[in-house]
Amino acid sequence: MSLKINFYLESRKGNKKNLPINMLVWFDGSRLKYYTGYRIDFIKWNKDDQEVKKNNLNEDGLTSSFINQKLSNLKNEAAKIYNEYDVLKKGLTIEIFRNELKKVDKKNIVKANKQSINYCFEIYKSLISVSPGMLKQINVSFRHFNKFLKTDRNINDITHDTLNLFENYLRSCENKGNNTISNNMKRLRTFFKFAVMKDWIKTDPFNKYKIESERYGRPIALTKNELELLYNKDLSDNSRLDKVRDIFVFQCCIGCRVSDLMRLTKTNIINGFIQYIPTKTKEESPSPVSIPINDKARQILNKYSKSDTILPFISDVKYNLYLKDLFKHCKLKRQVIRLNPLTGIEESKSLVDIASSHLARRTFISILHKKAKDSVIASMTGHSKTSKAFSRYYDIEDEQKTEVINLI
Repeated sequence: MSLKINFYLESRKGNKKNLPINMLVWFDGSRLKYYTGYRIDFIKWNKDDQEVKKNNLNEDGLTSSFINQKLSNLKNEAAKIYNEYDVLKKGLTIEIFRNELKKVDKKNIVKANKQSINYCFEIYKSLISVSPGMLKQINVSFRHFNKFLKTDRNINDITHDTLNLFENYLRSCENKGNNTISNNMKRLRTFFKFAVMKDWIKTDPFNKYKIESERYGRPIALTKNELELLYNKDLSDNSRLDKVRDIFVFQCCIGCRVSDLMRLTKTNIINGFIQYIPTKTKEESPSPVSIPINDKARQILNKYSKSDTILPFISDVKYNLYLKDLFKHCKLKRQVIRLNPLTGIEESKSLVDIASSHLARRTFISILHKKAKDSVIASMTGHSKTSKAFSRYYDIEDEQKTEVINLI
């Protein structure tokens, strides 16, 4: 006996909207065509994967994840029916198979609850225009919120009390710090303001709700001498750390975010400059940034010139992990004072403990800010001209304090 199950969109001449999703079952030389009860536009259907493309809704307001799960369930039910008849040696005809499916498949009449917070969230995502990175952060915030709610609640049920409980949940159950909690609440607030604008809700639960401001200490960065130490360190006996060092120093030389760094190719090298459009601000300000390739960066690029990629990139997870090994190997153990990301309390940490890819971006800005104007740095980092980020780099340097105090 044999069984094969596929899903496909029923073609309608001249029509590519709201097409039926059918299940086609081949079994023992017979073929059963079965309407799943769901419809989707042609452009939203993934023919190869036989499912609805991610982050889409059909005309009934059902999400792609919902429909795909129902299709998967239906496929499992069909296989179960077939196997039961096979084991019992009972004759299975097309009509019997269809009737058995109808008994177990009672999901066809499901319609979207348009007051459901998840339904509203899917609509919200389909209407806003943000960068892929920001969309990822929005999805993460809503995963936390859904995990906290446990069930798909009516959007009008969310109150001040709900928000207070969610904040406490993030702090106590998810072990999130004040800044992370603040950012999650701000993303949620933006969604509810959108819901008010669309008349999805009568009252904004964030009205008069106070979100604690983020607290950031002075950005921690490598000094120019520490960067030189890394660059000149002989790592010929450790190819793993040698490659990680090259990636990090190169990132320090161009100041990009790790998400942009990892997607750079040789086509981004134009007339002695690295040029790219930052993904974080691509939707709001799709302007390319241009960074001259200095001697350090050029030597690193030349080192890998015969490779298909500009650098021997690894995953960002491994990159951050190996950076700690690199700093430890190079004895970069300077103690720095920072705000603990969870408690917001000052603590002393070694550079080894806080080594990360973003340290490279901060190092780029920190070294340049002493001699370059904000507008010049922003043209190479992708910051907006009015960004407040630079003000954190303008604390009085310890060297300046020493010079002044010695005047006494």
